[in-house]
Amino acid sequence: MLKHAYLSMLCCLLLACGYCFAEKKQIKLKSGETIIGEVVEQTPEGIKVKRPLATVFYPKDQIVSIEPVYDVKEDYANRLSKLKKDDFEGQLALGQWALENKLYPEAVKHLEEAVKLKNEERARLLLRQAQARLEDAEKAKETPSKGGDKSGSSAGGDGATFSMKQMVSDDDIQRIRMAELSDDDRVKVEFRKDVVDRFLEQVRGRGKFAEETDVAKFRRLPALRQAKIIIEEVGPGDPLRNDIIIKSDPASMREFHSGVWRWVSTSCAAATCHGSAKGQGGLKLWNVTARSDNVDYTNFLILDAFHTKGGLQVIRRDEPEESLLLQFGLPDNQAKHRHPKEKRPPFSSKTSPLYKQTLDWILSLKRPLHPEYGLKSIPPHVMKRIDPLFGLPTSPVPKDKGAKDKSGKSDKSSKPPF
Repeated sequence: MLKHAYLSMLCCLLLACGYCFAEKKQIKLKSGETIIGEVVEQTPEGIKVKRPLATVFYPKDQIVSIEPVYDVKEDYANRLSKLKKDDFEGQLALGQWALENKLYPEAVKHLEEAVKLKNEERARLLLRQAQARLEDAEKAKETPSKGGDKSGSSAGGDGATFSMKQMVSDDDIQRIRMAELSDDDRVKVEFRKDVVDRFLEQVRGRGKFAEETDVAKFRRLPALRQAKIIIEEVGPGDPLRNDIIIKSDPASMREFHSGVWRWVSTSCAAATCHGSAKGQGGLKLWNVTARSDNVDYTNFLILDAFHTKGGLQVIRRDEPEESLLLQFGLPDNQAKHRHPKEKRPPFSSKTSPLYKQTLDWILSLKRPLHPEYGLKSIPPHVMKRIDPLFGLPTSPVPKDKGAKDKSGKSDKSSKPPF
């Protein structure tokens, strides 16, 4: 009997190990190459990985890391299997999760179910966002990009030439995500090159990490909380930040993608306005069909950086209601700062849902001071109207570009937070 039980236990263990090894893994090698495949055998000497053409052995001394591959479709199927059709909160939560993970058809389906179960404003708003993103995705499929630079068929105006080279880089998108990350954000993070160990070596024995118990407590924290602490503790230029990958958008950027840009694209960024080939008044936005994170973040940067010659800001973080994004969207008789041209305002009043949504979005950005992004390259149009003496967008705008300090020297101490 005991022998039989032992054999049964051994079989279970072997099955468990086989299941573990059958899982797809991402293997990073010292050569810089990243391999994705099924680990079919693991020994002290190395691992065997099943590839499309053959099973390949990789020695242990060539491997930097082995990590599970996240499959969003599998995750969705797992969540769906636990969902009850008449569960309003469950349908709403899964719809929002699908929207955040760019599963737009699934998001629309669950949010429609949620609205049928309970016709609440939050469900209707999320459904409109999901429908908009699905529509954008379908349009992008209908008009595929041309050329190696991923040029879009709708480049924001007659004669405009769109190129991905003009958009913010993936690395700079990471820098913006880090800077705009709030305490409440729930994003996916990935650590590279033993960043946690390197961080602890840097801070061990001082400040918040004076005691070994502090170090041990930090190691037990979830990866997202560890990432937030590292970002808070190290400066924008610290190499540690390069090895923290924020794999999804902070809530403020999700809202920009799916909410704010939705109305901006049909109003401010129309082909007859700032979406034209050369833009209007020095402000040029990219209202392209083939949208991507790079395009959306570039448009965000343009709006975030732009101010008029008189110093009025499109997005003003210290006094959000002064933002031209809000002021120029109101009817002339309700706006403190009127739009210079006659147009149909996107907001009927300050009580309109669209106005409130946009105000809430500005309030969700890091404020009152602008965070330091530390961008490595600035796309064209982003910095065109930023005065080098202007400093932080919440600072007063100098009246004279050539203003000098009391010593008679030009003041070059302040700089944009980009």
